[in-house]
Amino acid sequence: MPTSTTLTPRRSRRWTVAIGGSAAVALAMLTACGNATVPVDPQSAPPVSSTSSTTSAADTELVEVDGRQIEVPAGFTFPEGAAVSTSFPGTVILSAPTPTEVVAFYRTALPEAGYAIETDVSDTLTWSGSGFGGTVVAETSDTVVTFGAVATGSPSPSDGQSEEASMLTPADLGIRHVPFFLRFPPGSTIENLQDPPTGASFTLRTPDPTTTLPFYRAALPAGHFTVTDEVTDGATTTLTFTDSDGWQGTLAIGAESTRATFVAPKEEQVLTGNDLGVSHLPFFFRFPEDTKLTGLKDPASGASFTFASPGATEVVTFYRSHLSPHFEITKESGSGDNTVLDFTDADDGWTGTITVRDGKATVRFTAP
Repeated sequence: MPTSTTLTPRRSRRWTVAIGGSAAVALAMLTACGNATVPVDPQSAPPVSSTSSTTSAADTELVEVDGRQIEVPAGFTFPEGAAVSTSFPGTVILSAPTPTEVVAFYRTALPEAGYAIETDVSDTLTWSGSGFGGTVVAETSDTVVTFGAVATGSPSPSDGQSEEASMLTPADLGIRHVPFFLRFPPGSTIENLQDPPTGASFTLRTPDPTTTLPFYRAALPAGHFTVTDEVTDGATTTLTFTDSDGWQGTLAIGAESTRATFVAPKEEQVLTGNDLGVSHLPFFFRFPEDTKLTGLKDPASGASFTFASPGATEVVTFYRSHLSPHFEITKESGSGDNTVLDFTDADDGWTGTITVRDGKATVRFTAP
């Protein structure tokens, strides 16, 4: 069963998908893929032209997911154990379950809620029904879920985009390992593509710099990027930027072409109990990459051990962010070198305590 619970029905509230000239850059950058529905904040969406009418959108509901209240189309649900990393009107980014699990959930849940899946390609779904449309897009570690009401006569999520929304996506140019929200000017062509998982690099041959530079000055901030520097040296202007996922990018916009290079965020490595020879602990308990243990005791009633590395501060910081979603911190007391974290495994009944004393972090488990 999904974890979302309906709080308040809302009658015929609409997120209208409308592309206006003044909003073209921001809206196209929010599109989850080249053929995706663009979510628009209902309070700020430009009005639909008087020459077109909107469909009668289905009721919407206010649901609670991971402690957040989110307004969604009627019957739209979220998978069990959903963890929300980011949300704004019409878009929810889930950090859990895994992207593959989320896409599999919506393959079943959307038709059950009365919505039709229009395309299902490479872990990307587009769907529509009852005046709404949206996408489910699996990324490396997150899943981007979008939804919005669709104006009558406007393209469905699987149709082509309007002329004003004709920015190109990485998929349009055959590029894989770049930030999710990166977009390209209309008519872009590339050459010299290198596309390893560590980050793509390529030459943007067209359009010319007089088009490319102002495009990215506007489009990067609108597309969830932070421009960290802009330097002009002779005929070349270099933009450096980052995004919230940890990608780093550089655009060296020269007299004849633009050289783009990207560095992917370092994927965090974690260890399991099997990696460290610990048997009697909760299934989902993980360790930092550089863990070394001392004083290990491993009876069937529950393992206990002390971290030789990393240091106690790093251990506490790691588990504050890594116990969720499979564990719940039930109590935290003290601070610094006298910190105690108590936690439970709600699924299997394990309890655990992380105790910091004299600069060392010790963990004790009690089996269910």
